[in-house]
Amino acid sequence: MSDYTQVVDAISNSVADTPDTFIDITAPASTSIILKEVGAYTKDATTRDDTVTVYIYRQATSGSGSAAGSPKATRPLAPAAVATTKIKNGSTAFALGGTQTLIRKFSFNGRTPFVMPVEIESASAGIISIVVERHDTSVGTVVEARWSE
Repeated sequence: MSDYTQVVDAISNSVADTPDTFIDITAPASTSIILKEVGAYTKDATTRDDTVTVYIYRQATSGSGSAAGSPKATRPLAPAAVATTKIKNGSTAFALGGTQTLIRKFSFNGRTPFVMPVEIESASAGIISIVVERHDTSVGTVVEARWSE
């Protein structure tokens, strides 16, 4: 198994306390992935103390408002990722997909970088989504997901 990462640098939702998908990771048919780690931090230097909540969902379909991601291997000799990613595109809202199942939920202070090891396996051809909800609106936020396949 090889590890891969997807990083997205985008603007949080313009409506306070509204969830916004940052990363969808889709496993291909007959394959599952294992989400290993999720991280988030505030990019804006002027951010006040706000509450940031990260949700990890399994979904049946991907949401709308995304761009194609570019997963990166964590080792130079690893093969290209077979999973595909969709990421939040700038300040465009990235809606949740259909039939969600909440797997994990973490809350933290927006001034503090957040990294959480997890061990979540997708279903074959399943989607794992990393969703961020902030109390402050339109804040530069960086989210990273690391998985094995």
